[in-house]
Amino acid sequence: MDRGSFDDFVATRSTRLLRTAYLLTHDRALAEDLVQTSLAKAWFAWGRIDGQPDAYVRRVMVNTYSSWWRRRWALASERGPGVDRPERTTERTPGVETGLRSGRSAQRRDSGGGP
Repeated sequence: MDRGSFDDFVATRSTRLLRTAYLLTHDRALAEDLVQTSLAKAWFAWGRIDGQPDAYVRRVMVNTYSSWWRRRWALASERGPGVDRPERTTERTPGVETGLRSGRSAQRRDSGGGP
């Protein structure tokens, strides 16, 4: 495959690749990073790819994300449990709930909706 076809591939497949990356990462920014990293890796191998490059790039995405996940997991296990991310609380903050309720009421009032 020639290098000019790489630009066409990126232009036509970026959105689809981003969706796939989001399914892997569950994070928009991380998905964008994953697509860019995978496309950079694919660019270097572009001349060696036979046939449809979609499967190749998706495989690069899966392998790259697996490496990122393993690296993050190994780093977290070295530091000990709970150091990598703060614990989430399930407590509700009354002020936030009240603010959200009043915001919804104001939206309904402005839009002419029900109570």
